[in-house]
Amino acid sequence: MRRPVSGFSIAFIDIMCCGLGALVFLFILIKEAPKGSENSPTDSDLLEEITELEEKKRSLFSRGQDMLNQETSQKNRTTEIAKEIQSLDQQIARNERELKSLQKRIEAKNRIADSVSNKVKTDKVKLAGTGEEEYLIGLKVEGKKIAILLDTSSSMTNEKLIDILKTKSSSNRAKVAAAKWRRTQRIVLWLLARLPKSSQYQVISYNDKAKVLQPGFWSSAADSAALRMTQLELKKLVPLGPTNFEKALRVAAKQKPTDIYVITDGLPTQGEMNEKLLGSISGCNSFYKNKNIISGQCRVELFSHAVRKNSLPGTRINVILLPLEGDPIAAPAYVDWARSTRGMLISPAGTWP
Repeated sequence: MRRPVSGFSIAFIDIMCCGLGALVFLFILIKEAPKGSENSPTDSDLLEEITELEEKKRSLFSRGQDMLNQETSQKNRTTEIAKEIQSLDQQIARNERELKSLQKRIEAKNRIADSVSNKVKTDKVKLAGTGEEEYLIGLKVEGKKIAILLDTSSSMTNEKLIDILKTKSSSNRAKVAAAKWRRTQRIVLWLLARLPKSSQYQVISYNDKAKVLQPGFWSSAADSAALRMTQLELKKLVPLGPTNFEKALRVAAKQKPTDIYVITDGLPTQGEMNEKLLGSISGCNSFYKNKNIISGQCRVELFSHAVRKNSLPGTRINVILLPLEGDPIAAPAYVDWARSTRGMLISPAGTWP
């Protein structure tokens, strides 16, 4: 007789079988999973990834170092450029200062050149050299009626008395070739070249006689033909004889000039004074007795008499006094006369004009 099967035993066996089956399944899964799973990383994959990351790290570090070096280099270069810019700014500032200084000098020269060219462009008289002397010596040619009184006595050939005496006994050709006379002619040309176009002029030469170089007395400074004639007459003059300043002043005074320019080297040696009156004046006794001897004091008296007898109210007197040995009183006498008329006296350097 069979024993009856208990329900509990069957259930237990089922549970045990299920549990054993589950363990076997888990074992299989655990054992096969590393080989069969494509999503699970292996040690080699991890190492490879780590290596790649380290390379990237090194690359980034290297790039960072390069960028740092470049930044440092750029900073150094920036500093150098800043220094160069500063140096250039300083150089520019110096150049600008030099340029301004140069521009001022150029402007000053241009003003002189323009002023001179305004005259020279229309000058009818050609004279070599620059016009700067006009500003250096302060002499300006101006006036409506200008009379030029030119001393043509024998002393106008040389500065020293011994040379004057030698030339005095030589030919006329030697006289006109004398250095001082050539300079005197250039001074006349210098004045003629600077006459205002609107002015009238006349040149009066004098030794023992007075002579006008232009007929009709006044000539227009804008008249080319008149100026050429004056130059031709100037070349014909020969320096000889004594100096009678009063005759020239008398001729000029009759025409009432506004301005007079006297070119001479000293006081007169002749005059228009009565001989008895002249002989009664202290210092002129010797001249009254001997026409070849005259004292400095007597020459002053002759000059003063000429100025007193030939009144020139409102006329401005300018004197160009050339050097002469043995006549120290001339300069003070001419200075006083010129200043009393608002004029001036110049004793120019040997290189002028």
